[in-house]
Amino acid sequence: GKPATRADLEKVATQSEVEITTIGRKSGQPHAKPIWFVYDQGHFYVQAGKEGKSDWYLNLKKNPQLTLKIATVSFTGKAKFIDDPKETERIHDLFSSKYIRARVSSLIGSSVGRGKAVEIELPF
Repeated sequence: GKPATRADLEKVATQSEVEITTIGRKSGQPHAKPIWFVYDQGHFYVQAGKEGKSDWYLNLKKNPQLTLKIATVSFTGKAKFIDDPKETERIHDLFSSKYIRARVSSLIGSSVGRGKAVEIELPF
C-alpha cells in the first residue's frame, strides 16, 4: 500500500496497542511485539517497563529504526530516548490518562505511568 500519512495515524490513535518491530540486537532478526502507545499533538510515544530492560527497548538502543503497525496502518520511525525527568513525567501522565480512562487499569496494575519514555520520530 501507499505510505501512511499523519491523517491515517490520527484515525487509529485511540487504539490501545501498536505492534512494533525492532531488529534483534544479537540475532539481527526482526522482533515484533504489541505494546501501548500515546499519540499526542503530532508526537508518538511508547514506554518500556522493567526499568528499560525490555527486549524491544534494548534492541532500539542498538538500532533505533523500527516499524509500527496500528490496525491496518503501518509506518516506520526512529526511536529518540527521553532522559529529561519533566518530559518523562509528562509522557507518563499521557499514558495514565489514556489507559486509565480506557478502564484497563485493572489489567495493567501500576506499570502504566512508569517506565522509560521513548519518542518515535515519524516520517510525516
